[in-house]
Amino acid sequence: MSLDADTVKKLCAGITNVKMQKFLCYLAILGNRSRAAQAVPVSTTTTWYWRRDDEQFRARYDDAMKIAAELHENEMFRRSSEGVLEPDYQGGKLVGTIRKYSDTLLIFALKGAMPEKYADRQKVEHSGAVDVVQRLRAARERALGRKTQ
Repeated sequence: MSLDADTVKKLCAGITNVKMQKFLCYLAILGNRSRAAQAVPVSTTTTWYWRRDDEQFRARYDDAMKIAAELHENEMFRRSSEGVLEPDYQGGKLVGTIRKYSDTLLIFALKGAMPEKYADRQKVEHSGAVDVVQRLRAARERALGRKTQ
């Protein structure tokens, strides 16, 4: 997904306040309420009131966050599969660029796309009774140098 003219029109449909419209666009790009508010500029408290008091704005806010998530996901895939060019210095001089890929982002992409195969698996089992309060009291008494029963 990209933030093209049609997407912006849909995102701002029914919103007449220009600052609200700007905020929604920045939110869709940045995915961060504080940074979007700073870019408008408007206080984050104001954006909180807008969201609380205006049902239409609240719906558009949620749409903007979905757009941001998709944009960030696209960037994650790009960096993991296409890589990014980084400067290559030798002897303190720029001699070219090196394409670097992100294995970490690829791992996250696979975990999200195929959790049944790549998700972390932890199994914790417990049997028997444990009286945590009693054990904590006993540990406290030992720490204070008192005998426990």
